[in-house]
Amino acid sequence: MMIFAGMFIALMLLLACGNTIYFRLLNNQAEDRIQFRSLRRTGITHRELGRVLTVEFSVLFFFPFMLAALHTFAAVIDYRHVLMILGRLWPVTLAVMLSYLVFMVIYFSIARFTYPRQLRIDEPHRMR
Repeated sequence: MMIFAGMFIALMLLLACGNTIYFRLLNNQAEDRIQFRSLRRTGITHRELGRVLTVEFSVLFFFPFMLAALHTFAAVIDYRHVLMILGRLWPVTLAVMLSYLVFMVIYFSIARFTYPRQLRIDEPHRMR
């Protein structure tokens, strides 16, 4: 029962984390639009802009996951010692972490492919 409750809470926190990151991106959209249009005027290609976004989004989405994975490894070791669990806890832990990684990859993919469209950096700059 404790494992189910822990996984449920962790799933809710994961969804909250993904939504918070995406909300942060949407809040910074106007600033990013200005920066990317400036970069386009200096001659940066669409492929290079894509690489910049991929690196930025990778850090935003996967750095928190890596920290959570390190915390999970430490917590599972401590959890096994406190409750004196003799069974194998690592396969379940790794399966849960893999499922969370899949969720983060889905969030990353959605953000990576929809964000440039929302920025509208492909549109030519209109002169007044």
